[in-house]
Amino acid sequence: MLGARKVGTRHVIAERDVDALDAKEQLPLPRGWQRMSDGSPMPNIVRAVRMSRDGARGGAPPTER
Repeated sequence: MLGARKVGTRHVIAERDVDALDAKEQLPLPRGWQRMSDGSPMPNIVRAVRMSRDGARGGAPPTER
C-alpha cells in the first residue's frame, strides 16, 4: 500500500515511496481492458508515463503527419 499525508486539500505521496515501486510491475486489468479496440494488448500506460517523466525514450520517436 502506498501511504500519503494530507497537506491542505491535497494528498501527498513521498517521492521515495513512488520510486520504490517497480515500474515494470502491473496489476491485472479487468477483462474488458486487457485488449485495445484493434485487438492488440493494452500497453502499460503507467510505465509509459513514468518513462516520459524520467526522460527515457521507449520505442520509435513519434511520426510526423
